[in-house]
Amino acid sequence: MKREPADIRIGLSDLHLGKGGCPTARAVKVRGGRSWPSRMETGGGLLVDFALGPLMNLLDQVEFGTRGMERVLERVVLTREEYYFRGELVHPGLVDWTIDLVKAYLAARDTHLARQGPSCPIPVRGEWVVRTELNRVDRRGFRIYERFCWGRRYESADGSVREIWLLSLGAVKDRSVAQLALGAYVAAHGQVPGVSTSKVGAAMPRLVRLVGFGGTGQARVLDQRSGVEVGEYFADAAKEALAAVIDTDVRVPGGDCAGCGELPDCGSVVRVRLLPDLAPSRALRTRTVSATDLRTYSICPKKYHLVRQLKLRDPNWVEGTQITLGRGVDALLNKRHGGVGAVRCRPDDSWPLSTIELAAEQRDRAGRMLAQHSGSCPLTSEVDSLPQVQRTVSAYDAHLDVVFVGTPDLLYVEDGGWVWRETKTSSKPLWVGRSLLRRYPQLALGVLFLAVGAVDSRTSSGRVELEHLQVDDRAVEELDVSQPAVVAEARSVVQDLLVPLLADTRFEASPGRDCRSCEVLRWCPEGREHVRRTSEGAEKSASD
Repeated sequence: MKREPADIRIGLSDLHLGKGGCPTARAVKVRGGRSWPSRMETGGGLLVDFALGPLMNLLDQVEFGTRGMERVLERVVLTREEYYFRGELVHPGLVDWTIDLVKAYLAARDTHLARQGPSCPIPVRGEWVVRTELNRVDRRGFRIYERFCWGRRYESADGSVREIWLLSLGAVKDRSVAQLALGAYVAAHGQVPGVSTSKVGAAMPRLVRLVGFGGTGQARVLDQRSGVEVGEYFADAAKEALAAVIDTDVRVPGGDCAGCGELPDCGSVVRVRLLPDLAPSRALRTRTVSATDLRTYSICPKKYHLVRQLKLRDPNWVEGTQITLGRGVDALLNKRHGGVGAVRCRPDDSWPLSTIELAAEQRDRAGRMLAQHSGSCPLTSEVDSLPQVQRTVSAYDAHLDVVFVGTPDLLYVEDGGWVWRETKTSSKPLWVGRSLLRRYPQLALGVLFLAVGAVDSRTSSGRVELEHLQVDDRAVEELDVSQPAVVAEARSVVQDLLVPLLADTRFEASPGRDCRSCEVLRWCPEGREHVRRTSEGAEKSASD
């Protein structure tokens, strides 16, 4: 008999809302079992954009097949350039990352089994689901509810011990109490739909365990408890959280808009023609684009896909000192400017430099940059209201089917007009030989947001500021949004960066000077070859 689809289908990941995420977009996802698009479609091409999908597929082949890890991976290597997962092409960089993670996962499983007492050596193919069917629809208008926990499932031979492994791209994630309670509840009470079992204790395991595994290759037990206590644990820690996810009507336009089924009718989304001269999009899926996306793609399409789309990063990658310095300065400025009690920064202010992770020399540089900022701090009597720190601004261009997203360091009103400020730290003064808008595309995007009224529909006036901080100097450059030439240049900058991105279907590597510091160099043979050749060339020049 065909199983009736659920009205509500909610999983562990639905209990976490990312920074700037939209509660209603998440609620739309869980209502009726509808899910966000799980692929990226650019110009008609299909690329897998769920990084963990191919990993789960290969682990299934190893754990439920007969060929073993080496033979499974050997076939993947042979088809690396044209490897498909569920009919969608897997980027070669993701293939390389997946191969590494398959080996790391299976090694972590072996170590875990050797260390744990009651073990769960038997993989479970189907998904554990806790399904509740009511006699009639409830006050929400729903009748069938399903709770699940995405991951990999294992059990002991007699079914008395169950485990769920929760996978993440980076380090092992710490999960909230509500997430752990839901995961334990699914492990204790979940059944594979349509599959009956006669194992002793399968209906109520003696022990359930949640294990986290991350892209670092490490595994860690997150929670372990007896099956009999799980029901009360779930009721105390998770039921209200699940209800809040389902019942919300809070809308926060931003990065979640592109994957939300409510986008066509959502009244909270600003609709604009940001680039009216471009032809309509032929893409099959709405995309989200930020200034960081545009800048990263212009450096290397492969890096854009792996880092910005798939969220991959080498766990051994070390961020450059200039980047960490800028991040530390930004963090202290954001904390100082935010809140009701925010006041103008002064040269003699004491900054909590010990709270940012920098070497002693870098902390000294950060302190001197913060002192320079005091001369251009916008918290003055001329500001009409307190600045908004790191506010997400978004606008949907239906003509292009793109959601543009920007996050200025500060937004504030002065003389009735909005000011969009970006703060940058540098070891060098501004280079006057290049357009500010082309050097910093976030400024160009800010100009367009203000010009089309995306920040405030009541006005399109204002200016964009670049605050440029050095240890012994500062500069504040202003761009007047009321000037047609400024808006025209901003459109030209964004259009020049956006057009090739929208047309790309392969995201191939573009080796260059940024390869050496790239966070995905490990999975980029083209980049490694470039680094090798340039290193050999430098050594040869030095010897000559």
